[in-house]
Formats: sequence, structure tokens, C-alpha cells
Amino acid sequence: MEPLLRYLFEYFTRKRYVLFVIPSVCHKKVEWLNKISTKILPINYTNANRVQTLRLLVRQDFVINYKIRRAVEEDNDDLVPLIDSYSSLFRQIYGDFYIAEIITRHPDAGRQLIVAEYKGIAISVLCLNVNVNYEQLNCAFDLDLFGGLYKAEGTHVPINKQSVEITKDTDFAELSLERITTVVDLSSMPSSSSIIKTKASESYINIHDMSWNIPSSDSESSEVFEFSGGQSSKVGSIVEEDTESWDVSEEEEVHQADEESTKVREKQEENAFALEIAVAKPGHESSLFLLLEAAFECFPQKDYCILTIPSDHKYMQLLKFFTRVTPKNKCLHPHELYIVHKSISNPLHVKEATINDIETVSKFCSYIKKPGDMMETFLRYLEEPKSTGRTFLLYSGEKSASLVGVSIVNEIEDLNSLIAKYAIGVFTEIQRDKVENIGVIEFNVMSPLFRIHSKYFLRDTHRLSGYDTLFYAMNRFDGTHHRNRPIPSCLMDLYLVPAMNMTGGLSYPEEPFALYLSTTRLTSIRRYEINNRIVIVGSGYTGIAFMKGLLLTKNLQNQAIFNNVTLIAIQGLCHNKPLHNIRNIMQIKTSIIDYDYIEKLNLRAYVNIITGVVTGINRQEKTVMINKSFSIPYDMLFLMCGNQYIVPNFHQRRSSMINAPENLFTINSESDATNALTKLYELSQNYRGKYTVMVYGHNLECYCCVAALIEFGVPPMYITLVEPAKDKGKEHDFIFQDDEIYEKVMKTIGELGINYLPNYKMIEWGLAQDDKQIMVMLESQLRYLEIECLAVFLYNDKSINMQTYEAIVQSGLVFDGKLVIGPHCNTNDPYIYAAGSVTKYSRRYYANHLLHRYFNSEEIGLTLGKKIRSELIPFNEDTSSIQFTEQCWNKGTNLVPIFEQPLMQYCQLPGNMYYLHIYKPGIVVPLEAAMCDNDYGTVLVTGMCKNLATQGYFRIQLNPSNVIHTITCLSLQSFSYKKLLLLWGKHEAVLNKLVKRFELSYVPDLFEYFDKPWASALFHDDFPYLEEDIMRMLSSKSIMPGASPIEDLVRLFNENGYKPLSTQEMDVLLDKFKDSPYEELIVEKLLDFLGNNLKSLPMYAHPILISYLLAGYEESSLFKDI
Repeated sequence: MEPLLRYLFEYFTRKRYVLFVIPSVCHKKVEWLNKISTKILPINYTNANRVQTLRLLVRQDFVINYKIRRAVEEDNDDLVPLIDSYSSLFRQIYGDFYIAEIITRHPDAGRQLIVAEYKGIAISVLCLNVNVNYEQLNCAFDLDLFGGLYKAEGTHVPINKQSVEITKDTDFAELSLERITTVVDLSSMPSSSSIIKTKASESYINIHDMSWNIPSSDSESSEVFEFSGGQSSKVGSIVEEDTESWDVSEEEEVHQADEESTKVREKQEENAFALEIAVAKPGHESSLFLLLEAAFECFPQKDYCILTIPSDHKYMQLLKFFTRVTPKNKCLHPHELYIVHKSISNPLHVKEATINDIETVSKFCSYIKKPGDMMETFLRYLEEPKSTGRTFLLYSGEKSASLVGVSIVNEIEDLNSLIAKYAIGVFTEIQRDKVENIGVIEFNVMSPLFRIHSKYFLRDTHRLSGYDTLFYAMNRFDGTHHRNRPIPSCLMDLYLVPAMNMTGGLSYPEEPFALYLSTTRLTSIRRYEINNRIVIVGSGYTGIAFMKGLLLTKNLQNQAIFNNVTLIAIQGLCHNKPLHNIRNIMQIKTSIIDYDYIEKLNLRAYVNIITGVVTGINRQEKTVMINKSFSIPYDMLFLMCGNQYIVPNFHQRRSSMINAPENLFTINSESDATNALTKLYELSQNYRGKYTVMVYGHNLECYCCVAALIEFGVPPMYITLVEPAKDKGKEHDFIFQDDEIYEKVMKTIGELGINYLPNYKMIEWGLAQDDKQIMVMLESQLRYLEIECLAVFLYNDKSINMQTYEAIVQSGLVFDGKLVIGPHCNTNDPYIYAAGSVTKYSRRYYANHLLHRYFNSEEIGLTLGKKIRSELIPFNEDTSSIQFTEQCWNKGTNLVPIFEQPLMQYCQLPGNMYYLHIYKPGIVVPLEAAMCDNDYGTVLVTGMCKNLATQGYFRIQLNPSNVIHTITCLSLQSFSYKKLLLLWGKHEAVLNKLVKRFELSYVPDLFEYFDKPWASALFHDDFPYLEEDIMRMLSSKSIMPGASPIEDLVRLFNENGYKPLSTQEMDVLLDKFKDSPYEELIVEKLLDFLGNNLKSLPMYAHPILISYLLAGYEESSLFKDI
């Protein structure tokens, strides 16, 4: 226990004592405490063996006592080798005696050195400098929160009222496509400064919740820490998905406000000093905190100590006492700025608010920019005697303590709904019969200067409220300037609860929200801050999955906060718009990622979002150019931009048009669909008579577009579908793998009256005579056509964005038709990675059949994100989350990884037909060729495409091992594609012996079969974990050799050369399995799974449910003999 107690005192640097409460019956069990503690008896008691006692442990008995003093000239011999062991830069520049020279030759230079001495040797040192470039710091960082690091002289420092909260709600008629907040180019920054320049928050829109004017030492007795307009925590990076760009007038107003603020500050007294060197010998890092406290005694008139570190610097223990300052939008610096106030050693305490605190809390709320109904809620809970709401206040200092935090909590109302929709069990076990121990956070606001104590405040809120678990729900508007409550200061100390994709058949049509959770245990888990500047290009399925794998994890030993993650995408964050029927029809679903998924993931709380196109990559300076207007720096760059539909560039252009007309559309995102439909509506309203809307392309998206246009109100006879001539051998030729479905779709198109032109190629376009319509020129092998079109939707071959292509090629990255990568998604630049359809493997791997475009994009992004996370987190030992095969991800190997998750296509076709196709990853093989293979397997079909009105078409293909290999559906009724996706890869025996039931004609309709209650467990989110647990048990070796059926199975396969086993051999294995304890263990695990999910799976006859239903049946007259 002594090492544990020693670590306790080292970790909690402010704790001086630890008390053990020893009951009278436990004295003999804790005799080890006698040597290291002081026994304290109750008053008037002398016999310690008969009474409860206290054992007092003192800090000085467990932690080294250091002597803190100023450095002297003789310390040069101790300090120079100590500093040199971390960096030899000082010795190379200043020689071997720079410590002595600072002390003796330059005593008036503003530097001071303080050391911690142990056994006569200086074992740690701080170098302090009073010379600070305040202008540079205020230009780069949001220091208005801290008075600009100047002394307050009775008035507040002017705040920039034109805060960067320039956001705009978007609706279906949103037209703006590219909104960018410009930032200063790196080359325009001054080259010399006494403070190393730091990185800004790129161009995301900072949501300033509050700006605090921290009192100077002359006003420390004030009752409330005053504030008036911003927030320094990382939570401030939450941004609305659509933001307006800065215009000239706005920038001039901001510049004028900054100039006025600078003029006022020139008259103020400077109030900070810089920490230049902080070094300690291994094992003596705790002495740095003592030195930090003593540093303020060297400059008694200064209230702040600042520290800058490179963004890619590894985590330091000293940083847990500092608060990170939010960079401003329009600055580019390579360092991060941290700040600490002289009140670092002041004691903190939390108490419950009473009626006497109304004035103090009112003053506190008056400084919050958007407090919402925080004060009203506080007063209501105080006035209502039966209210369960409670308010807790955080104070700093002992005498004349200052209020620095307010937290309002209440009892939870609808716990069962949360349990059914969110995987709360990942972090804690919820007991439904103890609802009084579960609460919700309504408000949590702290001074940014005390943000480092948010976990302490949260922990004491748990203790005083009696709530073991606290929830916080955050919807899409809570992170925008339209919010009606402040962003909680403790948000980064809460844990995002994963949403349940499937809830056992239960549905909840409410507006989605992100759910956060905190428990008493979770508040003690350490989280590391990662400042590496990570820039992600592209917000498709790969990019979103990568951000999820990088930022979020269920492993409590692998927690971290990423402060500098930036997303660059043409349309911002994809799938973040509310669901709209017509817009959704226009796009194919190839992943479970949708609007609900994004809202529950709440990526906007962790990622800075820039809307734009990458137009340049400077690998030497490690910067990315956006829209040819500004640059942002990176430490790691991830290119996941993918391929998009682009306007073709005809070599022989007969028209004088340079740019594509505004009524020629390529649909690559939700915004593109919104803009196209909005423009089409305007054109159709202003046009009288018959018109033509052309859809050009040979892929599934074309049919989705036709269905959306019909739903939008375009008459089918006004629509022309043009399919270009098929190039034999190309993958896009196989739109529908099932010929019956293709025939049904083409028949429906003909019945609707849609003009269908096959085998025509677009060769040119131009403006018609009215200068409004587009004249499209088409040709086939026999005919040439010119068609006037009111609008044209182009779905030709996909390609990388031309500007991004030029940026990649000009940067020197290897591009061979696609961006060349290695097995670890690495390019020829060690700081640049790439993934997705824009990539290909180097030719030396001979892996053209394993390109990313043939595999699940979500699986690729998620796996890469987990891999990068494991590399960046210090002291990380977790490798369980990495899904790639171990051989593929070990550095130094050259194996190309193979992904296993299936591919999916789900969409709505013309005629209100819903189409689903789920198939294995890899190169698509035509159905006719696949069926000729002897290993094609079994096909199960219900329904007919020719008669969908009676029954939907459902086709399942099983491989020779009777595992589901392909699922194809066509129906006039919508169905859950997410549920059917979970069937892929499962053995037919798990599906209630599907093959045998199908052969006996017990399965007339597969749609109905999988909708029956028995299948609910298969679609539950926890079912894959049950399968993994059972597989892990079966594949483990038995204690007794030969007792495991799996060992016999492996032996028989080896003996037979991996040929199928005979019926006799299978019977022997089954008999041995039934006689083994495995069957009983599997049943036990299955019952545990059902018992843990009784609320969402009530249809199963679990023993708990049966005992509840039959309770008291023995006393019932119905069960007694008459």
C-alpha cells in the first residue's frame, strides 16, 4: 500500500493529509498503518481497540521534501548537464556556462532562475523571464479572457463586440456553397518575437460563451470573478455546419475594435512573466509544482505565468496546472499558449447554494453572454420546496472567497428511454430501481481560468448531490450562437455515450441528440491532451469514420482530448442536415452514417470545420492552401477527399462557354442536392410550356435522381434518361446484379413515360436560343441528337477534384492515376496519409485487387483512426481496438491489409421501389459468371419482381459454408436496411435454421421472417459482442488436451487437406460437443445477454420474466385441484 499512497500524494499535489477511518473490529487488519500514520482517538477515549479511530497520514512522510531557492553561480555544474540531457541547443548557442552568465553577467535582463535542491544537489530548475511580447500574444490568442495580460484599472478592458459568431441557419433553400473565414497567411507574420509564435484555430467559427475579466492582485477580494464575452476551453470550437464568410466591412470593424483595445492597453501595467525552461531529473517531476508556486514570489506584482510549447510536443505533467488559451481565427503559429494564475495554490471548495447566494449568483450570471434561463432555473429550484433541482457553487480562496463556478443538477425523468437508445452499459451499470441516484446536468459554467479544476468541481457535484451518475444531453443548436444555454465547462470531462443503432425493434422518432455521461469513478480517470495539428481533407464516410476512431473510444485506459483537429471539405461536415424526403431519395446510402448518426456523434464539439477546397500543399513548411487564399499548418495531414462527379471537359468545344451553366448540376453532397432542386424549382416556375430535364449517366445514382425528380413534382414525361454507351469490362456497367430487378426497373421507367435513350454519348453543350436552356449534343453509333434542356444532371465517371489533384501533384506526392500509398495508408511523405477511393497501392505490392474503393469506407477510416490514436497517446499500451491483422499493421512489414465488412447499396428507384444490395467486399463479379462457379452456394428467393404489389422480392445467397454472402431486396414498402445489413456474414443455423425451414416451405416471405420477434436479438447492438465472447471461448485451448471440439476440428481439417468433412466425422464432433461443458456455457452466456437486455428484448422467455409472470401461481385457485 505504501507505493499506492506515495503515488496518491504525488498525483494530488495540493493534498497534505490522508485520513483512514478504522472501525473497532478492523484494528488487527490494518497493523501496517502503525508505522506510517498517527493514531487519533475520539475525545475521552483511551482504548483504541474498542472504538472507531482515525489514522492520519502526512504528505512529508511519503514525498521528498525539497529546498526551494534562487539559483547561484555554483549551480551551473548541476544545471547545464541536466538541461543538456533534454536539449543540447542551449549549450550549442551559449556555451558551457550560460547558467552562471545569466546569474552574474546579466542580472538586469529580466530573467530569474529558481531551483529545487535535494541532498545538496539542484535536481530541477525553472527559468523565468519578465520580458513578454504582449502585442504578439494578443494578436495570436484570445487573451481578452484574461484582461489581455494587463492590470485592470477599475474598468473592463474593451472587448471585440464583433465576435466571430457569424453563423446562419440553413434550410432546404440554402444556396451558398463555399463559406470560408479568411486567415492571415504565414508569410505575413513578423519573423522575430520574444514569444514563439503559436498556431491559431484555423478558420472555424469560435462560439464564445463568456469572456472573463480576471481580477488582478489588487482586487482579489471581489466576490465574483468578472467576465464578459468568450471561452477559452476547447468546447469553444463547436461550430454550426454552415457559416457565412467574413466581408470587408466586418473585418474593418473588427480591426478598429482591436486598435481601440490596443490603445487602452498601452496605458495599462503589464501583468505576466514567461516560463522559458522547466527541467527536472527523472523521479523528481513533482518538484516542478513547488517551483511553479515559488515563481510568483519572484515577480510579486505579476498575476500570470505563461508557457508556450510546440504543438507536436509530447504531454508534460506540468501542463495539468495550466489552462490552454484558445488561439484566434486569423493567426498561424507553431506553438500552443498555456497560462496559470497566481491563485494556483488557493484552496477550492464546493458548497450547495442557499437563498443567501442569490445576489452572488445573479452577478455571476450577468457576465455570461448567453445565460439562457440559468438564473430563472436557479431561483425556481430555491423557491419550490418540492423541487429536486439543486445548485452547487465553486469558490476559490479561504477569506473573501471568489465564486468561480456554478453547476445546476436535477433528477432524471425518462431513464428507460435513454437506456433503450444509448449504450450506457459501456461505461456504467444502471440500476433502474435506484433512479434517485441518477441526475442530469442542466447548467455547468466556470471561469476559463479555473477550467483545469472542472473535474474537481464535477467530482464534488457528484458527492454533494448524491448522484452517482450524471447525464447531459446536447442537441444540434446547443453548439451554435442560436443556443439558449451556455456550453457546459465540463463537456470535455464527460464521456460521449455511443448510440444504439438497433434497439430490439423499438423506435424513437424524437430529434436526435448527443448524450454525455459522468460517474464518480469516471471523474478519476486521467485524460491526456494532444496538441498535434491534425488536418483531415474530406468529410465522406472514410473521413467521418476516421474522426470517430481518432477522437472517441470506449477504452477507459485510452482517453485523450485532441485540441487541434481540423476538417477541410467542400461542403463542410456531410450528413449534418435534417432529413428531407426528396433530398434523401437523390442519394444512395452506402453506410449507416446519416443525420441521426452525426448528431449523436457530435463531431462539431471536437473538430474545427473549414468549408473549402485544398489548392496547395507545402510539404517543407507543412501547410495546406485553401481556395488559393489562405494556409493552415499541420503536423499530420490525412487526404480522404475521395472522388466526385465533375463536369466533363470536352476537347473540341464548339461553344464559347468557359464555365458550366448554372442549370447544369453534379450531385456530390446534400448541399448540391438542395441547391439543384431549389434552382430547378425557380426555373420551372419561370418557364411556361413543356420542358426537358435530362439525367445523364450509367450508374445507380441516375435512377435515384429520376425518382427524386418525380417526387419533386417534375412530370415523368418531361424527364429524359440518357445512358452512355457501355465500355465493356468496366465495373460501372453492372448497375443491378440481378437481371429480374433490372427488367422490372426498365419496365417501370417505360410505364411512367420517361424518355429513355441508351447508348448515347454527350459530346458538347451550349446555350439555347433563349439563353436559358441548355442545348445538349448527343451521338450514338447511328444518330446525332440535339436536345434543349431546362436542367441537366450529370452522373458521368467520378474523378478527384482538379484543384486538389494539382495540389497533390505539385507537392511531390507520388500520383499514379491515383494517390500512391503503402500498407499503412502512408504516402512518400511521413507526415501525410491517405485513404479511400482516391488512393491505390504502390505497384510493387501487386495489389490492384485490394484497392480501398473495393472495400467498406467506414471500416477503413475507423481502423486508421484507431491506429493513429494509439500512436499519439503517450504511455498507451492498448492495441485491442485495432482491427487490421496484426501482421499488416506492424511497421516494417509489407502486407497489404484485407478488410472484411460488407458493402451496401440502398436507395429508392422510380415507381416508389426500394432497392437493397449487400455483398462481400472486393471486385464485383457479374452474376452470370459468379453462378458458374462450383463454390457459388445456395440461393433462397421469396417473391417475384413482376408482382411486387403482392409480395416484395428477397434474395439470399449462401456460400458453401451456409454463411450469408449476398442479400438483394426490392419492395414497394420501405424496410430497415440497417437491420438486414446485420444479417450479412451470419450462418444460416443462427437464423433459426433458415435453410431447413425454407426447404420445408415454412418461409413464404423472408421480409416477414426476419421481422418476427424471434430475430430481435440478432439486430441488437450487443449481439456482436456475444458472438465474439462465444467465439473466444470456443477457440481457446482446453486445460485437458483433446477435450476441446475445436482442437478436433482443426486436426480433422489438417488431416483431410482442408476438404469438407464427411457426415460421419461431423456427427462425431457434434456428439463430443454435446458431451462437453461448452454447450452449457453458451446457454449461460445467451441467458446473461437476454437478461441484461430485458427492457429492449421482452419477447424472449427468460427465466427472470417467467418467474415474474408466474409469481404466486401456487396460491392461485386456477392451479388448485377442486
